[in-house]
Amino acid sequence: MYADASYAPESLRICDLGFAKQLRSETGLLMTPCYTASFVAPEVLRKQGYDEACDIWSLGVLLYTMLAGYV
Repeated sequence: MYADASYAPESLRICDLGFAKQLRSETGLLMTPCYTASFVAPEVLRKQGYDEACDIWSLGVLLYTMLAGYV
């Protein structure tokens, strides 16, 4: 996310850094791993395919780290 110095709502920009994908498979699962090792969900490591639930897993790890102060 990017905002200029005014922080006005119309100045906000969202970018995906090239990682966004459109689901085209029948199962609705992605197979290309794009992750940070400390926050990755188990199904990505097992190469089983993954969906948006992996983002919730990663968010949980980040929140735990912020609250506990360690991984």
